[in-house]
Amino acid sequence: PAKSTLVRMARRPARTVEESVVGHLSLMGHLGRGKEAFTRVRRRYGGPVETWRVVATVLLAAAGLPLVLVLMAKARDRTGRSATVAITGAVALVTLLLLGVVMLTVLPGVLTWCVAGLVVAALGVMMLAS
Repeated sequence: PAKSTLVRMARRPARTVEESVVGHLSLMGHLGRGKEAFTRVRRRYGGPVETWRVVATVLLAAAGLPLVLVLMAKARDRTGRSATVAITGAVALVTLLLLGVVMLTVLPGVLTWCVAGLVVAALGVMMLAS
């Protein structure tokens, strides 16, 4: 019993409704102060995604989805087994999704555009070859 009482005493007390309202009003006051408050919020929570990252990722998706279909068709032509086609499609789609997330978040600009260009070039070569 003594230990549970100590644990309860160590916890921070729950916020009351008044404290919550005061906290929200102070946040609204900070937002009304202009650009410096917005910059402070961006530094703390991370800013919006840059437009060029979104454009490069959309380009990747636009070229990557048909590329997945082309890879699946090539797998069907080579093996004729639906299991191989499904595995090829799943691996290619997951790779495309992970690449898109990495491009949106952490990949440097030059690498992002190189990857997007490489996928577009690969799609062009595969479409011309088939």
